[in-house]
Amino acid sequence: MHLKGVKAVGEKGHKKDVPLGTGECKIKEILEELNKQGFRGVFTIEYESNPDNPVPDIKKCVKFFNETKSKLKPVRRGRRPGGERKKTDNTKKQPTKAKKVEKKK
Repeated sequence: MHLKGVKAVGEKGHKKDVPLGTGECKIKEILEELNKQGFRGVFTIEYESNPDNPVPDIKKCVKFFNETKSKLKPVRRGRRPGGERKKTDNTKKQPTKAKKVEKKK
């Protein structure tokens, strides 16, 4: 999952990278929804502003992400939002062992 905080700047509304949680994107709400859906993938944070010294803003991004993630209620694997179990197809027959056939004399 690729995350990026942006904010409109200037009269033309050009977008500028900002630390996560400070821009127009609803990153907190996105993370909450992904958690509800049981997302277990990888997150990447893109930040291209302030190329001479991006580290302080990147630290803010990581701090926001970690704090937001720590407040999320864990979702148990194998369950859908609301706690219901995934439906499985129990109608499939299990393979049977081959029977030894004796030759007739």
